Amino acid sequence: MERKLRSAIQNHRQVGYLFLGSRKHLIQKMVLDRNRPLYRAGGHYVSRHGLSSASNVQRAVQALLAKDIIDRDNGSFLITDRFFRLWIQSVQSV
Repeated sequence: MERKLRSAIQNHRQVGYLFLGSRKHLIQKMVLDRNRPLYRAGGHYVSRHGLSSASNVQRAVQALLAKDIIDRDNGSFLITDRFFRLWIQSVQSV
């Protein structure tokens, strides 16, 4: 399953993914273990930005939702703040 997900993710450009769930330890292992297919898809980002625990990520998501910077849509998150979206795109292209 992780390999199939990675093969789909690696073809997307300028797209961010948020992995949420009640089994936080499984999500952490999925993106922080160097031997797992999704490590390069998210593990280095998670550790580089101090998001070492799923609860930190959930707090960040809640803060962005509260400030109307992102919104939920059918289990996904969308960046609704136009200027933030443009900034994210500019940072990703560097």
